[in-house]
Amino acid sequence: MTPTQWKDNFLQSRGLSYENISSGAVPIYQFHITDEEFANLKEVLKLSSILGMNEVFNKVKFWDAIFVVYAAEWWRREYDGKSWKWESIFNSFGADVVDLNTLQRNILVEKGLSFWKRELRKVDGRTSYLGTIAIEGGLPLKQLSNSESNGGWLGRVLKQAIPKYMKFKSGGVSASEVIKEYEQHFPKTFRNEKIYSILGDIVEAVVSLKLEYKLHNETSPVDYLNKNVSG
Repeated sequence: MTPTQWKDNFLQSRGLSYENISSGAVPIYQFHITDEEFANLKEVLKLSSILGMNEVFNKVKFWDAIFVVYAAEWWRREYDGKSWKWESIFNSFGADVVDLNTLQRNILVEKGLSFWKRELRKVDGRTSYLGTIAIEGGLPLKQLSNSESNGGWLGRVLKQAIPKYMKFKSGGVSASEVIKEYEQHFPKTFRNEKIYSILGDIVEAVVSLKLEYKLHNETSPVDYLNKNVSG
């Protein structure tokens, strides 16, 4: 499968075209990439990168577009809270980022994001390429399950925000407002209203489930939900 074929299949499976994207661009995580799509995407990148990254950069159509999808999804699925760098993403499909200079890598990301009608973020006045990929990927779910770091900054925030929201929910306080109180724990890239809103939605959902199904009585609430609650 070529990058063009993967891109076409990806769009067709969602009833989308390039024109659809132009009229309603969404963060990459909202495409809800399946396990099979992610595995196929990784294989496409791996096979094409055998040509050499310079060759890919100059000649392979839509490689930039599918690369940013992969990078964002890799963040969401695989980032465990340790060092966040380009090498980790490229190495995951057998390529070496040093085969591209910094300008080429930045152009790759810019063109890829442009295909999906997404913009580069700026942090403290500087363009943040890795930070933009992180925002496009959404929450790094693997980090939450990292026992060594106790869920990292994300785990620390949620563990404090959930009980606080439960306590003050009846007073009309929003979950995103509670989340924002812990912004000092956030990396700078994540200190924005979109992230507060996303995390607020998660806190609201967790609290709603805890109260509706009386999960405080369950020793394994996730197992209980999987067995007794559809979806």
